[in-house]
Amino acid sequence: MKLIKGIFVSTIALTSFTGLELIKMNEDPNVVYADSKNSLQNISQFQGDIKEGDKIILKFKSEVNFPYKDGLENQIKDEGSDSELVKIFSEFPQLTLKRLFTSVNPKEIENIDKHTRETENNSSSNLLDYYIVEVPNKVTAETLMDKFKKSHLVEEVYMQEKPTLLPEVQLPTVSLNPYDDPRFLNQGYLKEAPYGINASYAWSIKGGDGKGTTFVDMEYGWLLDHEDLVNQKVELISGRNIDQHVGHGTSVLGIVSAEDNKVGNIGIAPKAKVKVVSQIRGDGSYNTADAIINAVHNLQAGDILLLEAQASYDGYGDKYLPVEVQPDIFDAIRAGTDKGIIVIEAGANGSNDLDQFRDRNGKQVLNRNSPDFKDSGAIMIGAASSTVPHKRLWFSNYGSRIDVYGWGENVDTTRAEPNRITKNLYTTGFSGTSSASPIIAGAAISIQGVAKEHLGRPYKPAELRNILSNPNTGTKSQNPLTDKIGVLPDLKSILSNLGYSPDISNNVLEGNQFVWSMKGIGDFEFAKLDFNKTKEEMQIQLKAGVPHHYFDSTYASVKVQNSSGKVVYNKDIYGNRQQNAETQKISVKVGDYIEFTHLEGGNRATLINVDKNIQESFGKKIVYQVTVNGLKKVDQIINPNPDTEAPTRPEGLQATNITANSVELKWNSSTDNVGVKEYQVLRDGKFIQTVQGTTFTDSKLTANIEYKYTVKAIDAAGNESIQSSVLSVKTKEKNTSYEKWDPRKAYTKGDRVEYQGKIYEAVQSYQGNGDSNWIFSLSLWKPISIS
Repeated sequence: MKLIKGIFVSTIALTSFTGLELIKMNEDPNVVYADSKNSLQNISQFQGDIKEGDKIILKFKSEVNFPYKDGLENQIKDEGSDSELVKIFSEFPQLTLKRLFTSVNPKEIENIDKHTRETENNSSSNLLDYYIVEVPNKVTAETLMDKFKKSHLVEEVYMQEKPTLLPEVQLPTVSLNPYDDPRFLNQGYLKEAPYGINASYAWSIKGGDGKGTTFVDMEYGWLLDHEDLVNQKVELISGRNIDQHVGHGTSVLGIVSAEDNKVGNIGIAPKAKVKVVSQIRGDGSYNTADAIINAVHNLQAGDILLLEAQASYDGYGDKYLPVEVQPDIFDAIRAGTDKGIIVIEAGANGSNDLDQFRDRNGKQVLNRNSPDFKDSGAIMIGAASSTVPHKRLWFSNYGSRIDVYGWGENVDTTRAEPNRITKNLYTTGFSGTSSASPIIAGAAISIQGVAKEHLGRPYKPAELRNILSNPNTGTKSQNPLTDKIGVLPDLKSILSNLGYSPDISNNVLEGNQFVWSMKGIGDFEFAKLDFNKTKEEMQIQLKAGVPHHYFDSTYASVKVQNSSGKVVYNKDIYGNRQQNAETQKISVKVGDYIEFTHLEGGNRATLINVDKNIQESFGKKIVYQVTVNGLKKVDQIINPNPDTEAPTRPEGLQATNITANSVELKWNSSTDNVGVKEYQVLRDGKFIQTVQGTTFTDSKLTANIEYKYTVKAIDAAGNESIQSSVLSVKTKEKNTSYEKWDPRKAYTKGDRVEYQGKIYEAVQSYQGNGDSNWIFSLSLWKPISIS
């Protein structure tokens, strides 16, 4: 064995993902390298918790020239190349060195390393120097690390990070049925600056929808057949798709890649090719660095890799840090950026000033102003409020290493539950640097798509990081000096600054006669509107029938407002209500506004420009202003006389049905000078739900508890009424007797049992085997108190 060559980095780290003793790993011992061609065959569905044993990462000095293979300790002992290592392996014969990177062939890893060596990078490492080893029983990791440090071949040794919570903050979330509301209107992060990133502007430029780019999300799990993702045909590159984490990954994918269709949300870059890679590898081990390298192997220069992860670190407890603080992960990221891949890295939820962070060697590697600074090339993301001015949220890490920020709260996106049964869940409360990072990933994909379309090449990682973090083209946070999270990218300012402009200007429709058609179920045309600009007349025809019985709220609407601010026509059309036939003519002149909404849009919401013989869909919402030349598409109706009159106070609040865990409420309609848009229901003084009707059922309540309810009305201008009188309601008592726990019985998640006078609830579904100790396993049962 030759000992002298370049620097050799080895990592000793054991990772296990077992979840429970109940989970059995059926791994083909002949499968060594994961490959995208057969990765879809390797998808594993799991239930349970992520568990891990202690493992340490070992980095050999570069003079070492070991072959990259499992069981390297046998060669070290046979050749006696280092007395300290021989002593360790003799004292602990059960120790075995394994490769850290197993999902990519070593020859391919050497090709990845070439990119690093060809760049001006003084922080590069040989990826083939990393190994992993399990810390055996009855030996502490600290003891083993101290022994390895004595070897003259070892450059560095440290604990591998534990599997951590994903960087989402558990703020209140609401999973909704997509039929209840047009979700695009909820996606404020897509709006123009200063609210959001102005994704709509990017869509007006070829490539701004992400076409021609590839995006990979790295984390634990996803519901790949969610109704708003299924047609994206998302590919799992490698690793295992973990049941209890599908909600997180599904929300991330929804922000970036939700389809442009008739349901749910729309992603920032819905035309990009989507792939995913799991930190839980094919053998069940937890290995972030290997997942990154496998993604890098499957990506090309200019593609985007999102790291939805955060790391624990010595002395930091649950104050999480960016994953690149771990040397093996840093090297994997750097290999990607040196290849030209855009790496978007969550800044993590730790409330840490990253400028003050010191690594195990006392170096300030995350402080850009320190001589110790190490640059992985990744774009690091902080989290700010959804409201303007955007302020850094309490949990977000901050410092000079944070490049940009995104919304860290109130993000509307797709959602999933661990059972994978329901395919159409959504949430309005995705949060943390988990929600901020995919917003920036979407912006990056959009810019890369435009660059490929117009320049013929994507931007390099350093170029794109500078573009996104430019303070002159982004929205600053509330207090940049103390927030220290960079800016929120504004795609309109960025693309304009780069010299791109909309390829086709379709905001003005020239002509004198326009016909709108709105259809429902079975393409039943329930409304037709014919506007003759020359005559200054619009004929509105509503047809008798039920527009769409699947929708129990407003399905479509028509509003006409004149230039003085007076609403001359306003009609909400409910989906499952019988509509009466109606025909009327109204005056519409230059300067007036016409607004349409339609829950489905698409070919059920169309406009015909009669003069030009052109038909187009007006989508789910459109606002026109009548001009001398025809119609101009605008963002919103401008009201010269703003409505400041609030609706009347809701009266008659009553409970119509009370159970042990639910209360049905009913109240009388409020009135308003323009019209009541919706009602807000409050429980114990806190907002719980918005409804459009005058009834609401509050569920998942606790038995035998008194709740206080109020309701207030909201009009289209946002004016709020005085709250209704307080209604006190006490839920009924519930029988709290439960069956005795049987260790041999099969239980379903949520089942409750009694054992030795205590009540327990099943954390997950499982089949008992007679072990009487399983009731005390926190991964199976949790004790609960019954009030």
